[in-house]
Amino acid sequence: MLQQWRAREAKLQLEWGMAGFQRHERDRVHFQGELTASHVHGRPVLYYPAHRRYRSVLRSNLLMGGLVLVVVGVVASLRLLKVILARFEGVYGAVGGYSANILNSVRIQLMNLVYTRVAIAFTEKENHQTDSQFENSLISKMILFQAVNSYSTFYYISFMKSHIEGCEFDSCMTDLCVSLGIIFTMEVAGNMATDIILPHYKAKWRRKQETEGTHGLELTPIEEECVLMPYNRRMHNLRDFAKLVIQYGYVTMFVTAFPAAPVMAWVANLIKIRMDGNKLLYLHQRVLPQGKEDIGIWKDVLAAFSRVAVVTNAALVSFTLNRYALAASSRESTTGDFDDQELTTWSPSRIWYFILFQYLVFSVLWLLEKLAPDVPEAISIQLERSEHILATVLFDHDPGDHGLRRRRSSILSSCSRNALDQGDDNNEKLK
Repeated sequence: MLQQWRAREAKLQLEWGMAGFQRHERDRVHFQGELTASHVHGRPVLYYPAHRRYRSVLRSNLLMGGLVLVVVGVVASLRLLKVILARFEGVYGAVGGYSANILNSVRIQLMNLVYTRVAIAFTEKENHQTDSQFENSLISKMILFQAVNSYSTFYYISFMKSHIEGCEFDSCMTDLCVSLGIIFTMEVAGNMATDIILPHYKAKWRRKQETEGTHGLELTPIEEECVLMPYNRRMHNLRDFAKLVIQYGYVTMFVTAFPAAPVMAWVANLIKIRMDGNKLLYLHQRVLPQGKEDIGIWKDVLAAFSRVAVVTNAALVSFTLNRYALAASSRESTTGDFDDQELTTWSPSRIWYFILFQYLVFSVLWLLEKLAPDVPEAISIQLERSEHILATVLFDHDPGDHGLRRRRSSILSSCSRNALDQGDDNNEKLK
């Protein structure tokens, strides 16, 4: 999937002229720095010391670590609540177990919302120079917290519950399937409510407020556009990406326990695509275009999630899915096939199966990456042709000529010396 997206991304970069966009990206409006001469071209530029940004990043990371510990504490409290409610007999115990899962889903939504606001505030204090740097820093904070917030319960059920609380039916897969089904369903329903239903009511309320006192008057197209809700491009995109990536984690990391998750996600995304298009066309003001070279750090996040999914599913099949105990339940046919050592959680056979399974999948993934290049050959050729045409126009000569290369090196060396001299002069003037 990622290989296909990289090829698609390269094609879009070529079509829209975004190749190398980040090298020439403008400074953020909120970027603050000291005016100094550039060592590249000698002109005055804003400069912010890296060590000051490192201190801000360190404070942000410490805060993030503290909030992650809060998440762990809340998850432990909810698990304790579920254990207490499960002690009641009859319908109260069953309802209590489901109620704990519902509360857990609400907890995930609320903590993601609160932390996103906190992460934005601390990322602003880091004073990043470009939008790409700002968004990558914000994404790394958001996705790490949301991953721990969303998946910690399931990892506890998968690999720790059997040793602490014990599991029914000799396996925790049933509890994992039920918990994942409830939380994933509520996650999808909550996202659709906040992304589809709520914006329609907000748009109606805004229209009512903006058109108050204009009953019977026909609005012009410009006035109709002003009545629509403004669209925060950055935050809407970040939230949508984060929701899709977290959903991707649900679908891939725990598909062994809940095979219906991919189908549910596919149906929900089909509905979301249409409704998002309707929302952008009829509820929000027109979005101002802004260039981007790629999707940034999201590619690394998806690649990391894919590898974690391989290890998680290998561990689920090897250690949590108690296939040995199920097979040994009919001792008449399996007494000679399984011994006591094989029935233990950390038996050598399970460990070897875990190792071989994941490295077999990793080998296949590595082979596919080697066979499928990130940039298709046709696009690479077109990019080289574009560079050739650009060099020919700038230097009025064939860029393959060795004489041109020597003249180009001489020009660049001269420009570098002049830039350094000019930079020294500008620094003296600025002082």
